[in-house]
Amino acid sequence: MSKNSIPIDILLKIYPLPEKIEFKDYKIPITKEMKISVKHLDSLSQQTILLSENKINNLEELKSFRYNLEEKVRILKGKRENLWRKRKRETNPEIKEKITHEIGDLKVLIKKTNKRISSTAMKLKIGLFCLKINLNLKNQKKL
Repeated sequence: MSKNSIPIDILLKIYPLPEKIEFKDYKIPITKEMKISVKHLDSLSQQTILLSENKINNLEELKSFRYNLEEKVRILKGKRENLWRKRKRETNPEIKEKITHEIGDLKVLIKKTNKRISSTAMKLKIGLFCLKINLNLKNQKKL
């Protein structure tokens, strides 16, 4: 300790810390770079969740997962088109209403599946990067 320095315990006795610090209306400005970083981190966390939920360990499994989703969308769109045709030919308003509800349900399913496909497309790009990291970790464990 130098001659000019004061021990911390003496300083705390003189200037005690408050019990609770209030920040009232203090707001931290969020920059454009911060927003971009948060968006990127959010997408990475969503990708990690998707990979872990579906137990995807390599790029082939990811491609297979995406192919299955695309097939599901094709089937759902085919059903929806058939319902459109059926609704157009139907004369009974009650049955028409029922078909309209079925079309709405299919629309929601298609939207969700398309969202998963678009997020999987981005994950395909990042998939190679993740695999490289996994390989590096495995190689380090072997050494």
